[in-house]
Amino acid sequence: MLICSQLSASLANGRTLFPAVTLSVNDHDRIGLIAEEGDGKSTFLKLIAHQPAPYVTISGTVYNIGKAGYLPQQLPLIWKDTFPMDFLLKEHPEDEIPWEAYNRLSELDPLKTDVNFLYEERPISTLSGGEKVRLQLLKLSMSAYDYFCLDEPTNDLDLETLEWLEQWILSRSEPVLFVSHDVTFLEHTATRLVHFEQRNKKTKPVVTVFNGPYDDYIHQRMQNRQKEIQVSESEKRQYMAQKQRINNIYNQVQSDLRSVSRQAPNVAKNLKDKMRSVKATKQRIEDQSYHHVDSLEEEINIVWEGTPLAAQRIVLDFHEPLKIETRTLIEQVDLTVKGRDKIVITGQNGAGKTYLLKTFYQRLQKDPGILLGYMPQNYTDFFEPDDTPVSFLHRVTKQTDVQTMLGSLKFLPEEMTQQLSDCSYGQQAKVYLAYLTLNGCNVIIMDEPSRNLSPLSLPVLIRWMEEYPGCLICVSHDRALIRAAFTAHYRIQNKRWEECS
Repeated sequence: MLICSQLSASLANGRTLFPAVTLSVNDHDRIGLIAEEGDGKSTFLKLIAHQPAPYVTISGTVYNIGKAGYLPQQLPLIWKDTFPMDFLLKEHPEDEIPWEAYNRLSELDPLKTDVNFLYEERPISTLSGGEKVRLQLLKLSMSAYDYFCLDEPTNDLDLETLEWLEQWILSRSEPVLFVSHDVTFLEHTATRLVHFEQRNKKTKPVVTVFNGPYDDYIHQRMQNRQKEIQVSESEKRQYMAQKQRINNIYNQVQSDLRSVSRQAPNVAKNLKDKMRSVKATKQRIEDQSYHHVDSLEEEINIVWEGTPLAAQRIVLDFHEPLKIETRTLIEQVDLTVKGRDKIVITGQNGAGKTYLLKTFYQRLQKDPGILLGYMPQNYTDFFEPDDTPVSFLHRVTKQTDVQTMLGSLKFLPEEMTQQLSDCSYGQQAKVYLAYLTLNGCNVIIMDEPSRNLSPLSLPVLIRWMEEYPGCLICVSHDRALIRAAFTAHYRIQNKRWEECS
């Protein structure tokens, strides 16, 4: 059993990252941790797994009687120049692999996943993001742990590996706590949720522990939110009516006091007494006020304004193989994209999807008749070292009022002027959405746009894509996004280009 009792964390600036959390974890529990970027879910996971988190001050206690298998967001850099088999069978990069260790490879057979990449003598730094995640999960599977803590294991995984990971989690009797932004993954695996929030412009940290599946939590959260808004609006109407009544009485007494004759001191005294009573009542009403509904981080507002291309306008006509030097990634890509098309591309990790998008981007940059926008998988591709959200948007857009857009995306004034390198990945993603929106881009290329947005922000992205009247070319493995936002789906499978029905 694992128990955290009144566990809380605060940053060096005094801000509470998350308030006291009490949680009991038992066998077969599959607990999804959800939040906007920077709200404490990864820190909580580190503390549960007894990993170092020197940037926070903690209080409370974590009790456990076992060993945690921990998967970090990034594979440690000390392994970047080693081979996959080194990471799998060694404890430290400088170790030698004992010959008997190879006998343990048979332990991977029941996992039913492609392990061919393990035998390739290429540095781990050259593996795709999904292959790195799979490598770490395979290593965890070869050791005995009492519970698992997985920090964003779904990032960078292709659809096939996502489904494999779901089965990996579902098949385990040990508790699994995991951070994920993938709504479908949460729906399929989580039996409980812990939701970390920073409400009211990050002045009110809230943690909700929910015993039940993700769908039920979202449904209950929406219902509670609607009831809270209704109660608030009812209380506000009563408050405004009471305030109007007391103001009318106040104005009447004040008028009577001005007109009372000095020859009627008793009347004046009575009116002054009444005024004191009215003022006390007025103050009491203002003090009581009414229930104000918290503002939520996921309630962001982005509205595209621009001129879309004609529906039949050919944006891209690409009919050729995709190669890197002499290496063939895709034998033949056949794709015609028109002005209002919304297409999504999926495929195995390392199949060439990101390189294909970059090729499209380079090709479309030469077309003066379109307003092209690009959201890369690696956000730093377009950031300058000293960029802030404000300076970046001023540099890449013609708009002047970028602060209003950032405010609608829940950026605080101080966050608008901090370096982008200090912003969370989720905030960096929102800066790109602001750039695409402010520029009025009528052709947009996006590489995994939802990977750093919280599951509660996904409906905002889906709505934005649905309402966007231009052309979208996107790589994604987010099954909820794929179902909702696109008109055509293409897949790269074993170097072949296929259209999915």
